[in-house]
Amino acid sequence: MLFLSKKCCKFILNNYTKMKRKLVLLLSLVVSSLLFSQNTLEINSANHVKLNGVRLTVDQVRNTLSSNPEILKSYNKGATLNTVGTTCLGLGIGLILGNGIANINNANNGKDTDGRPGIFILGGVLAVTGTVMKITGNGKRKKSLKQYNETQTTQKEVSLINNSHGLGIAFRF
Repeated sequence: MLFLSKKCCKFILNNYTKMKRKLVLLLSLVVSSLLFSQNTLEINSANHVKLNGVRLTVDQVRNTLSSNPEILKSYNKGATLNTVGTTCLGLGIGLILGNGIANINNANNGKDTDGRPGIFILGGVLAVTGTVMKITGNGKRKKSLKQYNETQTTQKEVSLINNSHGLGIAFRF
């Protein structure tokens, strides 16, 4: 704790207008240092997670989340959904491109083809479904990381103390 004498407090109160900027600066520095002293995960994207400025691998993220099984389960569901979405998106794009190349090849060889619209439609449905699944999966992963950060916040308290020793500011972490 920081204690100030009565003489110092009178000096501060008498010269408050002169010291106003310095007090605001000091308090803003103290509050910002309290805010940035948390041990939280920084989320750049669902695949780029940092802890204290160091990028974590997926296994390191899972080890970090293992302290809370519900959050880990949610993170894993999002990762699985993202993987399935990537697979569906790739298959859909592959079907569309493969069918398009086959139709161009048949047309160049003089074969009459109807274009097989069913494969185009199936490829389009798979690509759209895969995109939605990827977005949903990444959203679940980010949400689980944010939930983890919320559980990691600590109670921080700043209070003003006035007693027989003088005026002081107390910081509790």
